[in-house]
Amino acid sequence: MLSITSNLCVIPARGGSNRIPCKNIRDFCGKPMIAWPIIAAQESGLFDHIIVSTDDDEIAAVAEAQGAEVPFRRPAELSDDHAGTTAVIAHAVRWVQGAGWTLDAVCCLYATAPFVRAADIRACLEQLQTGQWAYCFTATRFASPILVRRHQRHAGAKTRRARRLRRGTARLAASTFAPRRRTPGPLTRCHRRL
Repeated sequence: MLSITSNLCVIPARGGSNRIPCKNIRDFCGKPMIAWPIIAAQESGLFDHIIVSTDDDEIAAVAEAQGAEVPFRRPAELSDDHAGTTAVIAHAVRWVQGAGWTLDAVCCLYATAPFVRAADIRACLEQLQTGQWAYCFTATRFASPILVRRHQRHAGAKTRRARRLRRGTARLAASTFAPRRRTPGPLTRCHRRL
């Protein structure tokens, strides 16, 4: 087996969406939804491989047409409503390592994240390379009334919960990145084993 050291981007995209059928390949501003994170990953220049983990042949074809690799199909037990992202990424990492690749870094981008930018991805890597963080993710600003209106429909206008939602949203919107400090917990140990 040839040993290749590489940075890997994994984009999980299952075919069985319940609320919005075929959401990963639906048109969004002239391109399939999944095209946007693939393009951002390509433009970042950070990845040797951009892999889409899917169980769906149509998603695989669209991803390959956009320049991503789909070297395997995700197993059924990782393609239902209850499959978590960590298990899906771990499956992809095990597959890649089984193919003889040595990984330096793994990035997860969601197929339904059309607003992620190459600069955001590069900034996350810079944060991780400081050694202070176990993982990093991007966040964006949005108007808090989105959450408040939803809550108002369910529970009434001026409640303590609505005020907490507004404060929490304002705190989230205050930073571009929300990195977590590295702690020696079970999640950190799990990531080290991968």
